[in-house]
Amino acid sequence: MRWLLGLVWLVLVSHPAAGQVAMPDSATKAGYRQLLLELRDTVGAVAARGNEFRRDLQTVGETTVLSRAARLEAACVGARQALDEARSELAAAKFAAHHAGVRDTLVTAIGALTTSLERDCHRGLSPTGPGSRADTLRAWGPNRTARLTQAISGYHAAVGRFARRLGIDLIVR
Repeated sequence: MRWLLGLVWLVLVSHPAAGQVAMPDSATKAGYRQLLLELRDTVGAVAARGNEFRRDLQTVGETTVLSRAARLEAACVGARQALDEARSELAAAKFAAHHAGVRDTLVTAIGALTTSLERDCHRGLSPTGPGSRADTLRAWGPNRTARLTQAISGYHAAVGRFARRLGIDLIVR
């Protein structure tokens, strides 16, 4: 009887259930790798602009503060568009149950990052809003960029888990 249960278990484990998707093939994984690398560059540009904005924020002139805020906001707008597209693509992709969890975590992290890009960067630093005054940017900029950095860190952690689970190497050689 035990061997029969073992055989049934082996058959169930070795054959995907109806509607279940197996491990992505190499071409699909290569496409995800390319997407993740492009997003890394885009999100990295936001992080770099955020660091540039915070650097010597209290001592630089008003024009420099406004200029750095505008560059950061432009990077945020571009990243938000790219992340929105990637989020839609990933959310629609079919994954096996053991891969769907990390995909869902990544989709959620992208959503959190795009929300932060909108709230903390686009609305929070925009020249048409609070970003029109250097003193306001000096006061609120560090808080907004800290929240943005936190969302970026969560995104990178989710990307790492997703890539590891799918066996995607994100090291560029």
